[in-house]
Amino acid sequence: MNDELVKIDELDEELQHKAVRDFAKFYIKLFKHENLEIIANATNGHFLIDINDLIDRNRHIDLELLVEKSSTVSFTQYIKVLEKIDQNYFVTGNAQIPWNEWETKQQEHLATA
Repeated sequence: MNDELVKIDELDEELQHKAVRDFAKFYIKLFKHENLEIIANATNGHFLIDINDLIDRNRHIDLELLVEKSSTVSFTQYIKVLEKIDQNYFVTGNAQIPWNEWETKQQEHLATA
């Protein structure tokens, strides 16, 4: 297996879309639980406005449909968020650190800061 790690902007477009969909699923769950502080702290936050607006306007649709719609319509904004977050990706488009684990590490870091 190839363990090479890259940043989001080094993945080809298809794999960027996969990475964005995976992150969008994680992000939407945080949004629904009003728990976006970790993401806002890791980014400049202003990229999140359009993403949040689209999620809020479509919050009643099925999660999988919402993930697909959000990751497609807000793709550019998600890429900007992912560029700000210190995350590496395998060449398969999978995040090196699963998003739930990444969130836990961020919370631990903030608790000790």
